[in-house]
Amino acid sequence: MDSPSRPGADTASPHHGGPDRIEEGGPAPGSGSTPYRVETASALHGERPRTADEEPGLRASRVATTGSGGSTTRRIVRAALPLSLSLIVTAVAALINTAVLGRHDTAALAAFTVAMAVYLPATAAVSGATRGVMPFVAARGTDQGGLATVVRDGLLSALLVGLFGAAATAAVGGLARAGGVPDATIARLGPLPLILAVAVLVTAVGSSASAALVGLGRTRPVLYGGLAGALITVTLSPALVFGFAGLPGLGAVGAGAAVLIAVIGNALVTMVGLRGAVTTVGSRATGTGPALRGVVTLLRVGIPLSATVLIKFASLGVLAFAAARIGTAASAAHGIAVSLVNLAFTMAVAVGQATVPLIARDAAAGGARSRPIAWAGVRVGVLALTVVASALAACRDLLIPLFSADVVVTAMVAGLLPWILLVVAADGMQAMLGFALIGLRRTVPSMIVLAAGHGLLVLLCLPIAASAGLTGLWAALLVTNLLLCVGQVVAFRRVTARPAPPTTIA
Repeated sequence: MDSPSRPGADTASPHHGGPDRIEEGGPAPGSGSTPYRVETASALHGERPRTADEEPGLRASRVATTGSGGSTTRRIVRAALPLSLSLIVTAVAALINTAVLGRHDTAALAAFTVAMAVYLPATAAVSGATRGVMPFVAARGTDQGGLATVVRDGLLSALLVGLFGAAATAAVGGLARAGGVPDATIARLGPLPLILAVAVLVTAVGSSASAALVGLGRTRPVLYGGLAGALITVTLSPALVFGFAGLPGLGAVGAGAAVLIAVIGNALVTMVGLRGAVTTVGSRATGTGPALRGVVTLLRVGIPLSATVLIKFASLGVLAFAAARIGTAASAAHGIAVSLVNLAFTMAVAVGQATVPLIARDAAAGGARSRPIAWAGVRVGVLALTVVASALAACRDLLIPLFSADVVVTAMVAGLLPWILLVVAADGMQAMLGFALIGLRRTVPSMIVLAAGHGLLVLLCLPIAASAGLTGLWAALLVTNLLLCVGQVVAFRRVTARPAPPTTIA
């Protein structure tokens, strides 16, 4: 969604016919529940709570939570399309960067893979933490005083998390040596860890801007940033890896430099887009100096999201180890299958992010529509994943051989395809409910659900792989994702059913 900053939602409440407007300080008429407490930016910084008459942006967001079910679905689709395209082109560009390096030198690719094993979780954790700013930005609407303050605090919190990720990335050499990586591979790293550490910090800035834009419902600048980064990657990667204009090829360092320049381009485009969006709604930062309370409040939502991402990375890492114990071909097939899942999963992430501002604005208005909005997002996400899964199934004979020329490996991937599609569908559904909880600023329940589900998978995957092979491993992953779906549904229903004090709007 590019221009409307106040998406609409259905008019009906979760259980009864919904109101045209929700009055402050009490439950929605006919909703049968007490509204959720929402503390907006001014409350985070100790300012006096404002009434609805004093808060034009809030009144606008309340009116925007009404609308037809079709309107909600259309708003989700309009916001999700640019996000999905951005995620896809970014993923494709990363694959091209890796492929270019692989054709240059196997040893360089090995060093790059070691560095990316730390860089990717670090950037994913940073991106997860920045999503915590979405509901706070969305709740501000057109508020003159609070939006830029929340954006500023979101940037500060992103940089704080990014510092930890950058430190871990800079220490790749020591971590690799402790993990038993050969000295020859470590020697090929050169300045690559430092380059990627800077890229983590730049990613923090860009991700913070992207999250704020999503919260505002302005997703086209996010797409433009993704396109800019992808274009830079596919243009610079061959030149820097192989060399150009008489300059020598830089190998793994060149691939890392392409990553850094690409994330800088992405961050610049998204920051310009965010500046335009904030200027459009006429916001200005309130107060002077950093607001520690606001940063801490954002991190209370964002840190569980980072933990959730790291939990999933750790679980998938153990699964990769279990697949490697089966055999070389099984390990390669598992890696290709995970790549296909990740590519399709971008649709669920895009749709989930698109629902966050809708639910956040509804929560600010009393929370009468959170459940219908969330389920509308699930329906859109399942439909999108079905389309992607159908495309993967239809193109399997063309797509799978692109990853490997080994007929044994491609045959194993083809045999796994039904499991891959089911895993994507189940994982996408649980993720979209997790994004709904982000909109309600309740991210700890989702983290607990994922920790329990993936913890059980980690405990059982090695014996399952030994007894049932790769198919058994993916069946276990499917069962885990189905259990996560159940857990996320229970968590979401408990959060949305829990009464809270009357809404205080700041």
